[in-house]
Amino acid sequence: MFDTTLNNQPLKKLILLVTLLTSACVGDSKLTRFRIENVAEDTVFYLERSRGNKRPRILMSAVGYLDSTASVFLINPQQAERLYWLTFPLPKGPVDSLKRDWDYYADRIEIHYKHEKATEGSLILTADF
Repeated sequence: MFDTTLNNQPLKKLILLVTLLTSACVGDSKLTRFRIENVAEDTVFYLERSRGNKRPRILMSAVGYLDSTASVFLINPQQAERLYWLTFPLPKGPVDSLKRDWDYYADRIEIHYKHEKATEGSLILTADF
C-alpha cells in the first residue's frame, strides 16, 4: 500500500526542494485571493502589479462550486473596449484547479466577476500579478 504519512525522509526532502524552487521562481510577484461573498451578485476588484514584478503576465485560478455558469473578465482600464477583455469562463458544478495564464503589460487591472446564471455556491479567485 501507499504510505501517506510522509515518514519517508527522502520524500520530505523532495517536497522541501520543490517548494523552495517554486518559491524562487515566483520572484517578487504577489499572490492575491478574492473571495466572492455572494456568487449571485456581480463583483469588481482592482489589482495593481506587485512592486518589482517585471513579468508581463497574470495567472488566475478559481476554486469552489457554482450551481450554474459564471465568468471573470480582466479589463485593462486603459483599453476598456470589450474587444480587449480577457475572459475566464467558469463552469457549472465543482470548480477545482481551474487556471488561466495571459500576457498582460499594464500595471493595473480590473477584475469583473459576472454571475450570469449562478445563484448559489462559493468561489475563491487567486491572481498572481
